[in-house]
Amino acid sequence: MDVLMQKNTLNLPATLVQEQLKELLAAHHESAKAAGQQVDDAALTARYEGVARRRVALGLILNKFIELNQMKADPKKVRAAVEDLAESYEQPEQVVHWYYSNEKHLREVENLVLEDQVIEWILHRAQVTEEAVAFHDLVQQP
Repeated sequence: MDVLMQKNTLNLPATLVQEQLKELLAAHHESAKAAGQQVDDAALTARYEGVARRRVALGLILNKFIELNQMKADPKKVRAAVEDLAESYEQPEQVVHWYYSNEKHLREVENLVLEDQVIEWILHRAQVTEEAVAFHDLVQQP
């Protein structure tokens, strides 16, 4: 993903970045509230803005790959992903039915599967060179 970001510079739509930032902040607020913690909105905004920009950029890049290669989520992989999610519940068949009866939730799983397929597609075509790195140098990288 880092290489995709480096190789594809984009002008990010401010609206998409702000929407993503709002989602990140809302999730943080929710977990902080549950833990009884105070939240500094200015610090959080500064902390999460880079994350929001990265998510938007990668989303746009991956969507372009999907469009250019006319990729669709493999229904068998979607079914396997839904069944994997359902496995941890007492009545997995009801969870599977819930996903397949709710288009929004099924679409979320399809998007995750499609993202995995795009990454597999990219990795299959990537030229990888191994580089020896000392452990100390590896853990010092940002």
